[in-house]
Amino acid sequence: MAMRRNRVVDIRDYFGEESSLDLVSTWLQSGPSTGWEDLAACRDADVAHLFFPPRGGSCRPARAICSGCPVRSDCLATAMINDERDGVWGGLNTEERDRLSFTLNAAQAS
Repeated sequence: MAMRRNRVVDIRDYFGEESSLDLVSTWLQSGPSTGWEDLAACRDADVAHLFFPPRGGSCRPARAICSGCPVRSDCLATAMINDERDGVWGGLNTEERDRLSFTLNAAQAS
């Protein structure tokens, strides 16, 4: 689990009920499926601005789109593998992705 400000982000929300840090780490190393972008919930809408809110802006509209997306975990993996520094990917902002990455790295080191 990774912290999202005062809330816990459960990796099972992104990678399935049977997920563990080891499983997620292995999955991230293998990378997202090819062509996942064509299945993304955000693909047809003019919503790019929602995924890159201004500093202090709300991520909620983007998260709402991500919450029902069938390829949310592929999107998140793409952002983490490519170290995307801006925007909401797979429902997580940069700070949350950094925390998840730190959690995964700490778990691998122990």
